[in-house]
Amino acid sequence: MFACSASPSSGDALQRAGWRRVTKRVRNTRVLLILGLAAPLWITLGWLATNPVVGNHQELRIMVAEPQDYGLQAQRVAFAATDGIPLVAWWLPARAEPEEVHGTVILAHGGAGNRSHMLSRAAFLVRNAWNVLAVDLRMHGESGGEWMSPGYYEAQDLLGAAAYTRDRGERGPIILLGHSSGAVASLHAAAQSVDVAAVIADGAFISPEAMMRGVANVVANDPHASIWRKVGVRLATSRTLQVAVVLPMYALRTGHSLELDSASARSAIVGLGARPVLFIAGERDSVVPPENARRMYDAAQSPFKRLLIIPGAEHNNTYRVNAQLYEAEVLAFLHTVLVADTAARPNKRLKLPGAHKQGGIALPRQPAFLSAAQSPCASGRCARSLSAIR
Repeated sequence: MFACSASPSSGDALQRAGWRRVTKRVRNTRVLLILGLAAPLWITLGWLATNPVVGNHQELRIMVAEPQDYGLQAQRVAFAATDGIPLVAWWLPARAEPEEVHGTVILAHGGAGNRSHMLSRAAFLVRNAWNVLAVDLRMHGESGGEWMSPGYYEAQDLLGAAAYTRDRGERGPIILLGHSSGAVASLHAAAQSVDVAAVIADGAFISPEAMMRGVANVVANDPHASIWRKVGVRLATSRTLQVAVVLPMYALRTGHSLELDSASARSAIVGLGARPVLFIAGERDSVVPPENARRMYDAAQSPFKRLLIIPGAEHNNTYRVNAQLYEAEVLAFLHTVLVADTAARPNKRLKLPGAHKQGGIALPRQPAFLSAAQSPCASGRCARSLSAIR
């Protein structure tokens, strides 16, 4: 009789196979443990980084001034963005005879404001024969929506505003004047619509990353900013975290993806072509340094492009620091727009208050303008809304 037994080599093979199974289970357990720890961290980081631009933030909806504070007549109007979000605005008619109204300027506030923050600019435009449509962009003021972007999706708000202006029967040129992210939205909207004659971009940032770096530096030095806000803003500046955490969480919370290269102002400027564009920046702007405006000016292809750096101004006070300079440059630029619009339509006559005539035809010239000193605010009737002037 012969007994059968496993050879030493087969026993070693069985033992190695057993160890491999144990090692695989340990490895899988480690992966699950890491994922279990990483998932809450991913959610927390993503939530902190996207919370400033998602949700219903009441501070963005509080009006800091009313049209009557600036001696303006206003009509509260409502319309929709091209993607369906309901919007609210003030229609502020030009202080001029109907035949002397130049056109319409659509005002777009920045990410921390609403339409009431643009009333100081509206006032001097209305005094100088321009209709104004001051819009609450999505998630701000009285408008709908509970998410925003760095100006990219807000372009649809301004396209809706332009359509509303035409629906009112206004046939003059439409100009977009935006501040900060509203300026970026203005550039994107103009690139998508031939109905926009020109853009005034005040405090625009050339890319979302450039803007976030500036915001992070400001928040880091703000003694009143919470630690959570500082962490969230700092996280949003990291390109790696943007791709791995912030943008996926943004898409998850809003239902809309955001491609940073497409969302940059740089991509929109190319679409302006030869249309007039005025870039404005504050000399001391630490959120969006004036180098942004210089780079955008260099990238613009228009023969009617202009660049204005306001001495001593920061991001939110380009108008307040030197209202006379701001008004003079904006009105001179708008005059250029009117001349170009008239040249493009030979049968149109350019009508400026006080323009001289030759042969019954109004001839264009640089118009005199009403300064801030001549406004109702000069008498002090705007005292409660001085904080709204930017």
